[in-house]
Amino acid sequence: MLLMRWSGLATGDAVTLPRSDLRECGELVRRRVKSGELVTVLLPAPVIAALEGLLERYGPHYFWTGRSLRETCTKYWRQRLRGIATAAGVKNFHPHRLRDTLAVELLRSGVAMHDVSTLLGHSSVLTTERYYADWNTAGRNRLARIVRGAHRKDSLTQKWPGAVTSAKAIRS
Repeated sequence: MLLMRWSGLATGDAVTLPRSDLRECGELVRRRVKSGELVTVLLPAPVIAALEGLLERYGPHYFWTGRSLRETCTKYWRQRLRGIATAAGVKNFHPHRLRDTLAVELLRSGVAMHDVSTLLGHSSVLTTERYYADWNTAGRNRLARIVRGAHRKDSLTQKWPGAVTSAKAIRS
């Protein structure tokens, strides 16, 4: 769960993660299976420590033996994660919510939609916008600054400073 929450990896990418995809500096470098897009993200120290604390029983992967089909492993871990969430009292849990959490947190922190799209490994920013547009405060703030800047240059607003930005003036 920590890996998915802090990396934004989809379930299949996370549970089949090879140990070689985590660099010594804590950077995760993984090509998404679904889109083929390269994802690079710096993981927080507690996530790295948790991964390093895992038993070596899976060999070159953290959560997968590599002997089963990728889809079988993904299905197994989805069920297991749902079981953990149920035991913790989390209702309507789906593993993808961990990916959503990272995306929304980044957008609320002012990270540009394009950058979030890259971090999630979407092949198009349109995919990211479809799901996360409501949290794109950085984009809305940037557009508001652009519009305010254009308004300041308009002859109408130069004659009546504040007229366009005033709610009272807009209503009249």
